[in-house]
Amino acid sequence: MRPAYRSLLISVLAAGALAGCGHHRAPPAAPAPARLDEATVDMITNTGDYAERRHRVDRVDVSLTRQCMSAAGFAWAGVADRPQPDPSGNRAVRLDYARRHGYGLSDGPAAPGPESAGPEVGDGLRTALLGPANDLARLDAPEGVVYSFPRQGCAARSHIAVYGDLDTWARIAYLPQEFNLRLESQAKADPRYTARLREWSSCLDRKHYSYESPTAVVEQLTAAYRTDRRTLAQRRASEIEIAVQDVLCDFEVRLSATALELRREYAQRLAPADRAELTRLSTLFGAAEQRSRTLSEPATG
Repeated sequence: MRPAYRSLLISVLAAGALAGCGHHRAPPAAPAPARLDEATVDMITNTGDYAERRHRVDRVDVSLTRQCMSAAGFAWAGVADRPQPDPSGNRAVRLDYARRHGYGLSDGPAAPGPESAGPEVGDGLRTALLGPANDLARLDAPEGVVYSFPRQGCAARSHIAVYGDLDTWARIAYLPQEFNLRLESQAKADPRYTARLREWSSCLDRKHYSYESPTAVVEQLTAAYRTDRRTLAQRRASEIEIAVQDVLCDFEVRLSATALELRREYAQRLAPADRAELTRLSTLFGAAEQRSRTLSEPATG
């Protein structure tokens, strides 16, 4: 699943006909490293400390956007999304999240933000935030995926201030997650993972839950909730119980840990051109991090 960064929501708002869009092509190839360093693999897999590092940079980006929108006469209340707990990370953190939220399916609707505001958002606010609707840049990602994003407006100006230019922001925002999806598919097809998956399923079965995979849990619960007549509190309690047992079994058989180990292993097997580009992006993200420290940031966001 692609991370739901605030920037991705902005690109969805701006998405439309691509006629006249600027086309962001890959820069000249650099020499490929023999091995990717830890920071680059963290960026690709969205693990380690990368999610928190990205969140800190995003907070500065959002702060600049709010300042820009305020100067344009608009009250914009966008925030940088908190990263979800790493499935292969700290056991206590994952259990705490499961005990409070389950899978998040019964948390109730979130308060609508400006990115999801829809038709009631005035043209003036939208133009200030995203620029003209027909002035989009385009980035071609692996596997034929195409991203479009605004070239003007407060969001674009903030990205440029933090990342140096829009092309760098777009590549860091979108390309690592596309490679991560590829690595995830490879990891889940690996016999070492499928063996752990069978153990995880057997563990849950002993707890009287029958699921073939973690993805199947969410899919089946989502489908069942469409006709579920229980109260939200009852549904939530049941969901939390399943999620807690899921996490306990996951750590018992090392399912997520094995998946991450395999993703990191397969990352080192990426094509030389891909390793070179991702290493370049990791370096550029470090520069954006340093740049963001010199820019103003609110106490909350």
